[in-house]
Amino acid sequence: MDEIDLRAILAVSDVTLEPSERDDERANRLAAEKRGKLHEDIKGMVIFFVVLIILAAIAGLCAYTIFFDKAAAPDAQKWAQTALTALLSGGVSFLFGRALAAK
Repeated sequence: MDEIDLRAILAVSDVTLEPSERDDERANRLAAEKRGKLHEDIKGMVIFFVVLIILAAIAGLCAYTIFFDKAAAPDAQKWAQTALTALLSGGVSFLFGRALAAK
């Protein structure tokens, strides 16, 4: 009959014994985790919308320089076209990337 060496099994793993969590401690921990998750979600949404507003302002400035500012230098218009193209292609890539990642 084969013998099982428990010392070899226990040498590679840790065994810890902890007292079970009381109901009030569990409720407090779950509430704290829920508040932390909500805080992270709100922070992420605020950062996303701030970045989105900044990018929209830059795109608006570039569009104004391209289409309406007739006194702008040709180099400034080329720069604005390049920046607007980069913003639009990046935005489309972002939206399609998120749509494909959801599938």
